[in-house]
Amino acid sequence: MTIREVINEYKDKFENIQDIYSIIKYVTEMDNLEISLNKELNLPEEYKTKIINCLEKIINENYPLQYLTHTQAFFNENYYVDENVLIPRQDTEILVEKAIDYIRNENIKNAIDLCTGSGAIGISVARNSDVEKVLLIDISEGALDIAKRNIEDNFMEDKVSVLKSNLLDEAIKSNIKTDMILSNPPYIKSKDMASLDANVKYEPALALDGGATGMDFYEKIVEQAKQVLNNNGLLIFEIGYDELEQMKELLSKNKEYTMLESVKDYGGNDRVVVCRFQQM
Repeated sequence: MTIREVINEYKDKFENIQDIYSIIKYVTEMDNLEISLNKELNLPEEYKTKIINCLEKIINENYPLQYLTHTQAFFNENYYVDENVLIPRQDTEILVEKAIDYIRNENIKNAIDLCTGSGAIGISVARNSDVEKVLLIDISEGALDIAKRNIEDNFMEDKVSVLKSNLLDEAIKSNIKTDMILSNPPYIKSKDMASLDANVKYEPALALDGGATGMDFYEKIVEQAKQVLNNNGLLIFEIGYDELEQMKELLSKNKEYTMLESVKDYGGNDRVVVCRFQQM
């Protein structure tokens, strides 16, 4: 079976033909140009079987492509991912962009990426700004193993480190202080978990379920961050598309915070909020 025959057999079963190329690239280690130049190449049986198995898994099981190829492009870098971590989304790049803007404008020297998962947020901030140190925090040992791999793959060992912690518990115990906390915490309402897209159900529930109102983690982080943020520090959240009013209400109960701005995603939905912390 040739590469062309594989593509022709599956092209009508995929919305994006690049997904087929991604699987072929992953299995054969060719790039797009090599694939284009070698479409008449007869695939070794081992390659053919693996490519077809991967394509069928996506079609029949809605299995995420990124977990098969173990890679996701995010903010100028590629990140290793597996079922221990969420797959970084394009909309989350907005959080990174805002963090970089504030680091540049306010000469911020250190930051925490809380509920880090793959580490994509914190590592991208470290790679693309003058921040000196970024600490990646997660409760999942599996997620931190992936984050460590991504730190090494992106040559960020001198700027980025990890800490296992239930939210900010260990940072508080260690009296860690920071100028900025970034977080994309779990924010899906528990009742909505069952209705998520089929492919999302392969992602860790621990990183998705935000409790009955979707606000459980925001409430805890807002309270804990008071002990970790330096005066005039920043708390930058990704939020659910329908959670801006709930976030405003939460901040109104915590007078130490002022919302500086809310930012919409590429689909026009509320996605990021930036808050200033000032000690009372």
